[in-house]
Amino acid sequence: MKPHAACMVVVGSGGRILLAARQRSLRDMNLVGGSIEPSETPRQAAIRETWEEGRVRVLACRKVHEANGVVTFLATSWAQRRGDGDVPTAWGTWPDALRGTFREHAVDVMLTLASMLNQ
Repeated sequence: MKPHAACMVVVGSGGRILLAARQRSLRDMNLVGGSIEPSETPRQAAIRETWEEGRVRVLACRKVHEANGVVTFLATSWAQRRGDGDVPTAWGTWPDALRGTFREHAVDVMLTLASMLNQ
């Protein structure tokens, strides 16, 4: 299946992750990300979406997960947030992400990252 969406995991101080509100509801927080434009690679889309939604400039990232047409990257180097993005964002926890609309994806990504850390 050709990827149609891309996400970015940005880890901040204290292990908190950057989350974006879906439909502008702070009760529905998910990993930052969105659709891949026709002229973009999944990596480019994830970087663009992270800037648009969270005003975080990703300097380096690596692919950590791909399933059901969604490619997820981990920001390995990023610049501090600058102002507000296109949607409400907040530094949250994995339990916050697990309550979002895309909880199944968050579970898969969390388990993949945990497996990588244990290697």
